[in-house]
Amino acid sequence: MPSLLDDHTTKYLWQQVQNVDSYENAAQSFWHHIYTKSVFVDKQYIVDYEVPPIPEEQGKRKVDQVVKEVNSNWGVAFVLIFHEIKRNEIPIAELEYVENQAFNACESYCHKYNIKQVYAQTSVGSRARFFKWTPGTWSPVDGQALGLFTAYMEFGDPAGETYILRWLQYFKDQGVTTPQITWEWDPTRQKHFYRTPANFMYQDGTMVKR
Repeated sequence: MPSLLDDHTTKYLWQQVQNVDSYENAAQSFWHHIYTKSVFVDKQYIVDYEVPPIPEEQGKRKVDQVVKEVNSNWGVAFVLIFHEIKRNEIPIAELEYVENQAFNACESYCHKYNIKQVYAQTSVGSRARFFKWTPGTWSPVDGQALGLFTAYMEFGDPAGETYILRWLQYFKDQGVTTPQITWEWDPTRQKHFYRTPANFMYQDGTMVKR
């Protein structure tokens, strides 16, 4: 299988990340390119940058990248992945901090919107690790302990690239988690339904715009 690094632009951006004195923006540019040119290229995806996890945290904190997917039934975009990015070389305390940043973003978002699951990526340069947030749990998908440099997979290694792209594809296949629904009874139609901001969704699959 061809590597994405066979592309001259992708390879150039990856090389910029490897420079000893590279800054965080080099890593951000690399992941921006991977996300928007190779992974989340379909029209239903939105890749935001430097945005708060919830509107109430505007001006207080920002997430480096947020991948959202528009759900047609709900008529809104839900978060698929929160992505926090650091430069290529950081101390262990900063690694623990960036993983905690991702956790806090997931928790704020899920608590506000009554979401039961969301994914996260934390990156150190071109190395990446993935997590899943569910109520009461924050789990690296690799099953190892938090704050481990050795758990981060390098995109520049063939095995690492395959691993990273496989997990991103898995998240795409799973899709976004929508809020928990409350079923109601429609006495006129004699059917159960739930409400979304855009539609009334009936149990038999009927959709009625609000």
